[in-house]
Amino acid sequence: MEAAIDHLVYAVPDLGDAAAGFAAASGVEPEYGGRHPEFGTHNALVSLGDAYLELLAPHPDAGAVAGLGELVAGVREPRLLTYAARAGDAAEVAAAAAELGLSVEVTVGSRDTGAGVQLAWKNVRLAGHGFGLLVPFFIQWSESSPHPAATSPPGCTLGELAITHPDAGDLASVLGDLGVRGPKVTAGPPRLRARLDTPRGPIDLG
Repeated sequence: MEAAIDHLVYAVPDLGDAAAGFAAASGVEPEYGGRHPEFGTHNALVSLGDAYLELLAPHPDAGAVAGLGELVAGVREPRLLTYAARAGDAAEVAAAAAELGLSVEVTVGSRDTGAGVQLAWKNVRLAGHGFGLLVPFFIQWSESSPHPAATSPPGCTLGELAITHPDAGDLASVLGDLGVRGPKVTAGPPRLRARLDTPRGPIDLG
């Protein structure tokens, strides 16, 4: 089982401000993606080639928030919150994680795009590994859903996804056991950082 990086989740307090700032810095304007009513969030997207960047913010009309939306609602400054790995089969990922002794939660999600297309997916979220959001959640896209990396504004690429943690060896083992490929793991304070290559030069997201 191998899982490449699917997307980066960059949490921001205000979606419009963040999209405008990213466009000015990169030369690529994020495209509005839509709302996640179950989380109380909305997003804007930029393609990174095979993956994509998701700017994720609280929706101004959101009532109660849940799950990832709770974390996003607490963000006061933009930060790279977490990332997703692409699962070919959510059930296979869930089974492999359970064999490792991890807690597994599988959820189903969807959203409507501005173009009237519905995207649908399954998420697999894991707990019990001790590394929080430095271990990705997994996403399996519906076969009928166009992948956002192919439909979002192009021009940027993911140069590097770097993770530091005091127990870097153990973290690397967890990622390896789950088949996650792509992140560079080294020793240091807990931190997730990405370098994007853009038409106007590199951008660091941390």
